Amino acid sequence: MVKSAQTVKAGAWVVSGKLCARLFDLALLLILSRLLTPDDFGLIALAMAPIFIGEAVLELPLVQALLRFDRPGKSMYDTAFTLSILRGLALATLFISLSVPLAHFYNEPRLTLLVCVLSLAPILRGTISPKLVIFMKEMDFRRDFLLDVFGKAVAFVVATTLAITTQSYWAIAAATITAPIAMNLLSYILAPYRPGFTLKDWKHFADMIGWNSLSQIIDATNWQMDRLLLGRFVPTEALGRYTIANDLITLPHRSFVTPLSRPLMANFTLQKTPDDLSNAYSLSLSAIFLLMAPILLMLSMLSEPIVLILLSEKWLEAAPIAQWLAAIGILSLPVTPLAPLALSQDRTRFLTLRAFLELIVKLPTMIYGVVFYGIWGAIGARAITAALTLVATLLIVRRLIGLSFKRQIRPLLSGGFSIMMMGGVMWFTRPDIGIAPYDKILIAAQLVVCCVLASITYLGSLYTIWVISGRPDGVIKKIVSQISSYKTRLLS
Repeated sequence: MVKSAQTVKAGAWVVSGKLCARLFDLALLLILSRLLTPDDFGLIALAMAPIFIGEAVLELPLVQALLRFDRPGKSMYDTAFTLSILRGLALATLFISLSVPLAHFYNEPRLTLLVCVLSLAPILRGTISPKLVIFMKEMDFRRDFLLDVFGKAVAFVVATTLAITTQSYWAIAAATITAPIAMNLLSYILAPYRPGFTLKDWKHFADMIGWNSLSQIIDATNWQMDRLLLGRFVPTEALGRYTIANDLITLPHRSFVTPLSRPLMANFTLQKTPDDLSNAYSLSLSAIFLLMAPILLMLSMLSEPIVLILLSEKWLEAAPIAQWLAAIGILSLPVTPLAPLALSQDRTRFLTLRAFLELIVKLPTMIYGVVFYGIWGAIGARAITAALTLVATLLIVRRLIGLSFKRQIRPLLSGGFSIMMMGGVMWFTRPDIGIAPYDKILIAAQLVVCCVLASITYLGSLYTIWVISGRPDGVIKKIVSQISSYKTRLLS
């Protein structure tokens, strides 16, 4: 019970920090979408795609390795810091050397300088104080909260100022650079550390880096494959719309789900028996689906009014893209908890297996789809890959911890009826944006009413089904218990 409470508290801090950070991201996106053009966003997407791949390929699980030791010594921290520095320098050198070939490949001369400047980001992200892991081991993520919020706040101020004064794509690049600078400086205040350079304890990191690096190479290719191909076969304006739609859809996932990776890994590590581990995994899967599925459904069914209100009419062509990407996102939700589970059990080869299976499906379908059908071909390839990856994940989890298909699918089925009820309400109450000129105030009011009614329907049906089912253990029971406890304290 204590472990569960610690995990909930830790997750609350991490999610709160990421949520605040994503609110800054959203606010910045709203501002930049009005001041910049789809071509600007497409150009940044071209520059960042290879950098994202390089960073993901060489992402070292140093924090995860340090978490496995009760009391890491100074030399272990120094080894982790040294590996991070070497990684950052290697990536920067690689990107700078590739800047000219990339500019020629995409026939975009602006990429040369842009890639060179953005190559500084991996070095900055890699030099954050490694001693932050001390607080992670104690399930204390308050410092993570401060780092996320401070970094995004600084990036927001700098990028907004540049966008207003220059209306240039360099505003987006500035946000990418200034956030890690701010986080880097603050990390040494929150977790003081005197850097040292050594590889003395390399052996403690070698095992995790081995399998994990192979998995990351494949994951990175899967992750950015669509943007790399689209950058070659569609105009930068179209790539910009695809990028904006993707960023809008992934914003809730990055705000609520991605931050839970470290608390979930720590929680899985603390479980002492196979049954405890299976229960913890099932609970996390249920929580992620019940939280994210309604959000993604709203983004899918209400993509047009959301894009019109949040961005502007010049981005309306991105709405159908966002609609389908959100639907695919629902299908991908059950895949999320596998990574922290495999890392907590030091069985990262299962992540490599899943990534490889995804690659052999996604690569040919994505190439065919993009070459012949452009953006819609990329969306189709993502849908096919998501469905097959879901099946692979169910099989891997059963092999990894013995959790049956029934217990893995149950959270999806229990929330499925509530999702359908919610979708029905949105279908009949969704705003009709009509044709220009748009009455944005009226559309925004209709959008709010629709979302409120849909949310009430979803929560009400979830609670009703839970009561009818005999109030079983799970996420709903924990939430109801927390609310009852809060009401008791409030009335006493």
